[in-house]
Amino acid sequence: MSDQKKLDTEQQKAYEADHNVVVSAGAGSGKTTVLSRRYVRLVQDKKLPVDAILTLTFTRKAAAEMFSRIHQELAKLKDPWVQQQLERFDTARIDTLDSFCSSIVRGTCQNYGIPPNFTIDEGRLKNLAEQTAMEFLMEHQAEPALRELVAAFSFDLIVKDFLADFCQYQLPLVDVPSYQGFATLQVDELLRRINQVLPRLSSLFAEGAQLDTKTGKKSLIAIVDAFRKYQDISDTYSDANHANLVNMCNEITGISKPGNVTAGSNLEQAKILFSEAKDLCINLSSLLTFYAKRDKIQQVGVLLDELAQRFNQKKRTEALLSFSDLIDIAVDSLKTSLPLRTYYKQQIKAIMIDEFQDNNEKQKDLLYLLAEAEHEASPGIPLPDKLAPDKLFFVGDEKQSIYRFRGADVSVFKRLSAELKNTPQSSDQSKLEISTNYRSEPALIDFFNQLFPGVFGNPTEDYEAAYTEAKPNPARNRSGTTPVELFINNTESDEDTQNEENGENNDETQAEQKEHCTTSETEAITLAKRIIQGVQTGEFQYQDVALLFRTTTHQSVYERVFRTVGIPFVSADPRGLFLDAPANDIYAFLQLVVSPQDTNAYAVVLRSPFVNLSDQSFVKLMLHIKGKDWYQPFEALPEDFWSQADKKDSFRYELGTELYKRISNMADTRGIADLVAWLWYESGYRTSLLSDSDMAPTLGHFELLYDLAIQADQRHLTLAAFLDELAPLIGNPEKVEGDETDKRTDAITFITIHKSKGLEFPVVIIPQAGSEGQSFKNDKPYFYSTTYGPVISWKPYSKNQKDKIANPLFEELRETENRQSLAELKRLFYVALTRAERKIIIAGSRKVSQDNIDETKSQYSPELSNLTATLFTKPKPDKKKISFLELLALGIDNVSEKLYKLYPMPPIAITERGRELAQLRSALSHMRQGQTAPAITVGNDTGFYKQETITLKLVPSRITSPTNMERFYQAMYPLEIPAEDSLVLPELKVDPIMAASGNDLETLFGTLCHSLIQNILEKRGEEVPQELLAQFTKANISKEHQDLFIDEAKALAHQFLQTDYGQQALKEAQTVRPQLRTEYGFLLPIRQGNTILIKGSMDLIFETEDHCIIIDFKTDKVLQREEHRIQLECYHRAGKAFSDKPVKTLLVYLRGMNIVEITPVLNDTKLYNIAQGAADAL
Repeated sequence: MSDQKKLDTEQQKAYEADHNVVVSAGAGSGKTTVLSRRYVRLVQDKKLPVDAILTLTFTRKAAAEMFSRIHQELAKLKDPWVQQQLERFDTARIDTLDSFCSSIVRGTCQNYGIPPNFTIDEGRLKNLAEQTAMEFLMEHQAEPALRELVAAFSFDLIVKDFLADFCQYQLPLVDVPSYQGFATLQVDELLRRINQVLPRLSSLFAEGAQLDTKTGKKSLIAIVDAFRKYQDISDTYSDANHANLVNMCNEITGISKPGNVTAGSNLEQAKILFSEAKDLCINLSSLLTFYAKRDKIQQVGVLLDELAQRFNQKKRTEALLSFSDLIDIAVDSLKTSLPLRTYYKQQIKAIMIDEFQDNNEKQKDLLYLLAEAEHEASPGIPLPDKLAPDKLFFVGDEKQSIYRFRGADVSVFKRLSAELKNTPQSSDQSKLEISTNYRSEPALIDFFNQLFPGVFGNPTEDYEAAYTEAKPNPARNRSGTTPVELFINNTESDEDTQNEENGENNDETQAEQKEHCTTSETEAITLAKRIIQGVQTGEFQYQDVALLFRTTTHQSVYERVFRTVGIPFVSADPRGLFLDAPANDIYAFLQLVVSPQDTNAYAVVLRSPFVNLSDQSFVKLMLHIKGKDWYQPFEALPEDFWSQADKKDSFRYELGTELYKRISNMADTRGIADLVAWLWYESGYRTSLLSDSDMAPTLGHFELLYDLAIQADQRHLTLAAFLDELAPLIGNPEKVEGDETDKRTDAITFITIHKSKGLEFPVVIIPQAGSEGQSFKNDKPYFYSTTYGPVISWKPYSKNQKDKIANPLFEELRETENRQSLAELKRLFYVALTRAERKIIIAGSRKVSQDNIDETKSQYSPELSNLTATLFTKPKPDKKKISFLELLALGIDNVSEKLYKLYPMPPIAITERGRELAQLRSALSHMRQGQTAPAITVGNDTGFYKQETITLKLVPSRITSPTNMERFYQAMYPLEIPAEDSLVLPELKVDPIMAASGNDLETLFGTLCHSLIQNILEKRGEEVPQELLAQFTKANISKEHQDLFIDEAKALAHQFLQTDYGQQALKEAQTVRPQLRTEYGFLLPIRQGNTILIKGSMDLIFETEDHCIIIDFKTDKVLQREEHRIQLECYHRAGKAFSDKPVKTLLVYLRGMNIVEITPVLNDTKLYNIAQGAADAL
C-alpha cells in the first residue's frame, strides 16, 4: 500500500485502532478512506475472512460505493490470503443496517408467525393499514368515542390520519404494549396534574382575598372579588366539584390583567397573584376538559388493543413488514435466542459502522448483541462491560445528524464513547477525532471556524451538538478569493411568500406583492444572474453548482425561472413534474383513451407534440365539436373542413388518428408502463423535446413518470385507477421522490440538504435562507408520546387561532420538540455549508423592524448600514421558528469581513420581470453562439421592449358584482323609502368610536362579525384573524377599544347562533359532510343575447331539511329591506347551483337580530339591464 496517499496523524490513529472506539469525523475528513483502508488491514494483517467483517452504511448507494472501493483496494495487493478473499468477496458483509437485519429475520421470522418470503413494501403496507382501519371503523362506528372523533374531524381523517397512521407508523410487531394501559396512564397523569394545580390556586386565592379594595380601582375589585369567591376550593379534585372548577377557570381567564401599576400598591400585589392564577387556570381548564373525557380515553385504549391485534395478524398473513419491524425482530431474535446470538458472535469478528450519528438506541442494541464477548450470555442487551474489547468501530459526526424524522437520535452517538470506556481491557482512548477538512479550501474553513461556535453555542442537552474546530489541508494553497457571498432582501421576509401561498396575506401585503415579484422569484432571478455571471467569467461551470434546498416547497419557482432563462439543471426531487408538459401530455393522451368524451384531454393532445395542430386549426376543430352531443376523438371530418392553408394540420391530424388508434388497441393488452414508454419513445415525443432547448430539462421527468407506472403495474392497477391517482397531482407542484434523474454533466444540481449528505460541490448555493419553516403542530387526530402512547386530540388543529384549550400532554411534547428541532436545524445548516469545496452563496429575505436595526447599530456601530444591521440582528432567544439567516446572525459578527461579501437583493417590480428574464436569456444565447454577451444589468433594453406598443380596442366589460349593481341601481333610481318602512336599530357601545373615527370602521366591524361567525361554524374557535387586528391598529384604534369591538362582535355572533337559523347552521356544521359554506364565492351568468357574469360572495349558505338558506349579515344602524334587494336577488339565483331545495334568502340585521326574508320580484331582463349598466359604468 506504499503507492497510496499517506494518512494524516489522526487518520492513522483511527486506522490502527484495535479496540472498541468511536471516531468523530468532521465533514470532508476522509472517513471513507479510513474505513476502506482499515477493512483492508483487517483482511491483510489480521487475516480476517471477508465474511467475518460486518461493515454497515446508511444507504444502499453508500454500501455499493464502499463495496467497490474496498474491492479495488484489495485487488492492488498480491498477498495470497488477500487474493483468496477476493475470490469469495461476494460473501462480504458490506451492507445497510436494514439489509443486514433482513438476513437475520429471514431465518427467524417463522418464530413470529411470518413466512420467510416476506416483503418490505411501504406502499402496500399503507394500503393494508387504510383497508384495516376502514373495516374497523365501520364495525365500531356506534362506539361513543369514535362517533365523537368522526364528528370532530371526519370519517376519512379518522381512518387515514388516526387509525391507519397508528397501524403503519406506531404499532410494533414485537413486544406490543397495552394501549388500555397507556390510556389509564394518561388519565392518571391528568388527575395528578389537576391535583397539583389546585393547592397552589387555593393558596393564591386565599392570599389575594385579604387584599384591601378601598382604593375603588375596578380592576382590583374584580380580581379580589374573584379570589374571595373561590378561596374555599378544595385541594383535591372530585366529580361533584367539576362544574364549579370549570366556571372558576372561565371567570378567572375572562378577567384582563391590569396594565401599568404603582409599585408597592395593592393593585401590584393583586397583579402578581392574578398573573400566576390566570396562567394556572388556563392550564387547569385544559386538564379538566381532557379529564372529563376519561371514559372515552379508556374506550379508545381498548379499541386500539383490538385494532393492534387485527392489523398485526393481517401483516403476518400478507407476509408484509416495515423497516422498523425488521430491526425489532432482529433485536428480539438475538436477545431471546442464545444459539442464534452465539452463531453471529462466532461468525463476525469485527464490526464497522459508518454515519452512526443517524442511528438510534435500538440499532445500538443490535450491535451490542453482535459484539458481546463470546463467553458471555446476557439475558437482555449486553452492558458495555460484557462486550468484546475489540469488535466495534463506530464512525460518525454529531454535527451531521439530520435524520431525526427517520428516528435518528444523536444523543445515542454522543453517549457511546462514555459507554465504551467500560469495555474490558479498555486502556486506550474510546473516542478519536479526525478534524482535517480535505474538501473545502482554507478560507472556507476559516469561515466555518469563526461562524459555527456562535451558531452551536455551548450545548447543555444531549441532543445538542458541539462544534470542534476543523483544520485545513496543509498541502492546499489559498485561492485568494472571497469564499462566501450573501444576498439579502431586507424589505420583505421569505415568510411573506409562504403566507401568500397559504392565503394568509392582509390587504397591504397583497398590494405590495401585486407590484413586486414574490420573494422566491426575486431570489431565483438574482441567483440566475449570479450563475450566468460566474459561467461568463469562467469562475465556474454549470456542473460545479448545486442549489441545496431546506425544503422543496418553492423549488418549482426556481425550476420555472431557470428553464425560462435557459440555465440547464437536474433535480433529485422535481417539483415541476406535474406542472410541465411531458406528464400533462402523456396523462391527457391516456385519459383520452379511457374517457373519449373528455374534451379537456382532447384539447391538450391536439396542441401537444403528439399532434401539434396550429392555433387556427385547433380553434376550428374545437368549435366543430362544441355543438355535438356526441363525438369520437379523431373522427373523420367533412371534406371541406381543411382549407388549402391547413394541409400541414390535415397531415398531423391523420398521424394523430393513427397514434390514437394504436394506443387505444394497446391499452387492452399492455401494461401501463409499456403505454407510457411507447408514448415517450415510439410516438416521437422524446425527439420533439430534444429539438427544443427550452424543454430539455424535462427529459428526466420520464424516468419518474415511468417509475410511477411500473409501481402501478406491480400493484395491479387498471389504467383508469392509475389516472385517478394522477388526476389530483396534475397541475400541482407536488414533490416526486427520486434520485438524480438526469446524469448530464453540464447542468446545475437541485437537491435537498438531506440528500446532499455525503456529496460535495465546488459551488454551493443556499436559496430561501430566510424561510423559517413551519412550527411544530399536531394537525392529526392524535399524536404519539413515548411515555403515554397514543394521545387523542379530540378536536381539529386550526392555524388561524391560538386555542386556550390545548392538550396538556401535547404542549409538554411541543416544547421538547421545538428545542430538538432548533438543535437539528443548526446541524442541517452545518451540513449544507460543508458540502462546498470553493464557494458558498447564500440568498434569502429577512425583514427586521427599524427598532431592532437601531438597537443592533447601538451594539456594534452607528455607521453600520441597514443591510449589515439586518444581517447582525440576532433572533429572540425564545423564537420558535428560525431561518438560516437568523442562525447566520448568531455567529457572523465573529467572522472576518475578508471572508464574505454582502449584497442587497432588492425586490423586482412585476413590470420589470419580463425585461430581467429576457436579458438573461439573451446573455445565454450569446454565450452559446460564442459571441460576447451583453452586460447583465437591469438598464439594458432588448428588442422586445423596443417594439411599437400594440393598441388594443377596448371591449365593454362583461363582468360585474352585486355590490356594483346595487350602487348603479340606487344612483339611477334613488330609493324613496317611507319612514314607516324604516326601523332604527339599537345602538352599540362601539358606535361613538366609529362616529369619531375618520376611517371606515363600520365596514371593518361588519367584517369582524362575519369572521367570528364563520370561525365558530368552521370549528376554528373565536380567535380574531391577525389581519383584522392589523387593520384596527392601522386605523389608530387603541388596544382597549379593539377589545371593545371584539367583545361586541362576539356578543352579536353568539346572539345570532342562538336564533333558530343559527342553531340550524350549527347543526349542519356538525355533520360529517356539512352542506354549509361561509364566504361562498359564485359566478352567476345572466343571458339576454350576450352573457354578463355576476361575481359575488355569500356570507353564509347551508341546507336544512326543507330549504337552502342564504344569509347576508348586516350591521346597519337602520333596517331598510329594499336597500339590499339587488344583492339578495343575485344570491337567490346563485343558490340554485348549490342546492336542489327551495332557496330562501335572508337579511340578518345583527344589531337587533331582526331577520327579514327577501323574496325575488325582478325578472331576468330587469336584472340583466342592471348588470349591464353596472358593468358599463366601470
